[in-house]
This record gives sequence, structure tokens and C-alpha cells, in this order.
Amino acid sequence: MQIIIAIIIAIIVYSLQNRLYRKMWDKGLKISAEFNEAYMEVEEKATLTLVVSNAKKLPLPVLHVKFSAPRYFIFDDTMNASVTDLYYRNDAFSVMGGQKITRVLGFTATKRGYYEISGINVIAKNFFMTQTYAKTLHTGTSIYVFPKKYKDVPFVNMAREILGDMEVRHRLIEDPYTFRGIREYSTQDGMNRINWKASAKTGKLMVNLYNQTSEQKVKLLLNLDTNIMVKSDYIRELCIELTSSIGFEMTKNGISVMLASNGEDTKGNSMGKTEYGASQNHMIELDKYLAGIGGQGDALEFLQILDHEFDDDDGYTSYIIISAYCKADLIDRLDYMWQNGISVYMIVPYYDQYGLEVDRPYIHAREVILNDT
Repeated sequence: MQIIIAIIIAIIVYSLQNRLYRKMWDKGLKISAEFNEAYMEVEEKATLTLVVSNAKKLPLPVLHVKFSAPRYFIFDDTMNASVTDLYYRNDAFSVMGGQKITRVLGFTATKRGYYEISGINVIAKNFFMTQTYAKTLHTGTSIYVFPKKYKDVPFVNMAREILGDMEVRHRLIEDPYTFRGIREYSTQDGMNRINWKASAKTGKLMVNLYNQTSEQKVKLLLNLDTNIMVKSDYIRELCIELTSSIGFEMTKNGISVMLASNGEDTKGNSMGKTEYGASQNHMIELDKYLAGIGGQGDALEFLQILDHEFDDDDGYTSYIIISAYCKADLIDRLDYMWQNGISVYMIVPYYDQYGLEVDRPYIHAREVILNDT
């Protein structure tokens, strides 16, 4: 008789807990996964915080939290993970009623980009491990992984050379917005400098005098069409890294920079261009732009960008073109700019086995050893 009563009680308990878990297993259950940093650089360390909170009294003896992250993230703890096209993680918890568990997962990013974790799959079991319950929670955490910055001696020397040449040109340029007087016209002066009112009063041609420009400006123009068949992705990433590195050197020296490219975001939309800026926050915006590049446009699109930016030229702006593409249609345009006194520089990464056929005074080459890539 006691055995029968025990069996009946067990069945009642089993049925009650089944009903309770079926109705209440996810009540008061909150799970979040949040990157603790908004951005990071390639090869730096960052953290992802996973929080599981069970506000009800009903315990969850077995709870699995599953999510996928980019395969370019290398987590410190890899026991509960597998890597294929993505990094799949499966963390197990035993959560008592009213308990909150926090885990901080450290990782290193190995590739620049904009990455999101958009959903978490939750799987729980009842007290007797006989029933499984599941749901998907939507989350919205994201992080920018910025391109690597070059600090090697060849790059530093190249950046200093460009900065030094820009400084020399800067000293020779006058600012049309800072008037400091007039003087008599000479054959060296352009017609646009003539002050016609002063000339009428004096009966002589008089020209305006201006102070030197107070702000240097740079247009960074990135071409992602490499025109290279062998390991083109590597050289394209190198162009992005060089753009970030030279932008950092410019802003560090107080030079106002804007950025435009023929790149596309991960959804195939044009990246457009940024505004000018020289602050540390502006450099972050430049790196976000570069991190967000997911695709490329062609050389024709880049030539159109270059033509458009040159049409808007104010005579006081320097142009820095980063491009592995060096065909005649681009070089002819840059030759024209150079020959007409425009401050133009071109940074060209190239593979050692193919060499660099184009030789111009404004070109700064960066050799890449093909067998080391």
C-alpha cells in the first residue's frame, strides 16, 4: 500500500512540475549578451558579458545559452565552442530561483569589420530532465573592429615625408578669407586678386594681400579595386589599413581629414564619404567607416569620385590616394593635378614579384612580399 501511495505521489509531483515548467520555465528569465566595448582594433582584447537572471522561485537545473559570433573572434575559453563558418558557443548554467549569473568572456579579434550578435537560443529542461523547452531571444549588441595601424620605420618615414612636403606647401599658400591689405599690381599676380574698387580710387591696378591659410585639409581617397588577380583580398585589406594609418598620422598632427572611397557596406550600399575633422573622435569615425566596408566598387567609380572631389577643389587641399590600382586612366589624372601644382600624394602597395611599373615623384610605394602573405 505504501508503495502505491508513493507511486501516486510521485506521479502527482511529476505532473505538477511538468505543468509548472511548461507554463513558467521562461517567466522572469532574462538573458543578455553585450559587448563591453563599442570598438576595438585588430589583435586587441575585448570582452563580451553574458548575464542570466531568473527572477522567479522555480529553479532551472539545466539551462543552455547558445549564440554565434564571427569566426574571426578567438575566445579565451573554447571548451563550449565549435568553429565552422561562424563561432558557435554553448554555455551551460544551473540557475536557482532568484539567482543572477554573470560571465565575462574575453576574446581577440583577428579581422577588421562591423560585427553583430543578433540572437540567443535558450534551451531548458524540467526538474526531472524529461522535457525540453526552447525559445529564441533577440538581442542587438555590436562592435567595430578597426583596421591595424602601421608603426614600422618605412611607414613612419613615408608619413613624415608627406607631412613635411605638405607643411612646405602650406607655408606658401595664402588664405582668401584673411585679408591683410592691398598693394600695387605686378605681372606675377592673378586677375582674381585685383581689388577693382581700390584700383578705381587710385587710378592704378591694386591687388589684395592675404595671410597664410590657418588650416590644412586632406582628402583621403581610397580605391578598393586592386586590378590584381593573386591574393587581391590581402592587398585590399592592406589598402584599408594604410588609409587608417595615414589618417591617424594626419589627425594626430592637427590636420583636418575627410575620407571617400568606392567601397560598399555589408548590404551593398555605397559608403559615400565622411565630413572633415581633426579630433580624436573624428579618427574614430574614420575607423568606423573603414571597419564597415564589406565590398568594393570598380575603378571607374573611383575615377568618378576623384573627378568630383577635384571639381570641388579650393586650391588649399591636399589629396592622398591609396590604391594598388595604377593604370593609365588614374595616373593621367594625378599627373595633371601634380603638373598644375596640386598637392597630391599616392600610396601604392604592390607585390614584390610583380614590381611597380609606374614611377612618379608623388608616388610612395609599399612593397609586400608575396610569399609572406
